[in-house]
Amino acid sequence: MTHSRQPGRDPKAQESANSKPAFGARSLAGLASLASRLPSQTTPEPAAAPRADQAEQSPLVRALSGRIVISRESKGRGGKTVVFARGIDGPQALLESLAKELRQELGTNVRALDGALAVHGALSERLAASLKKRGALRVVLGN
Repeated sequence: MTHSRQPGRDPKAQESANSKPAFGARSLAGLASLASRLPSQTTPEPAAAPRADQAEQSPLVRALSGRIVISRESKGRGGKTVVFARGIDGPQALLESLAKELRQELGTNVRALDGALAVHGALSERLAASLKKRGALRVVLGN
């Protein structure tokens, strides 16, 4: 019994490969006909970027424009962790209003102390995300 088999090839796979139509111009012509039936799409104009002078009009954006360093401390607090955000340049009233907003968003106590925000708990990443959402450009996570 002699078969003309090539090594490494399955005869059943070869038969099924021969029965399938070859990929070529016919398949692409079908795609072209489908593309002509698609509705035309117009690309929307990109939203105008806010000008730098408009962004500086907001006191909060101005306060968050510098480098903000977020660091964790637990020394002298009975093992409790407190996260500080330093580098927010703004009046104390602005820091207190920001602390109130963050207190509601983070669900923990946030205080404005000596030009910094003190957040009770190890919430460094959540605090950084909240500040970036409010317009902070450079937030650095410290220790």
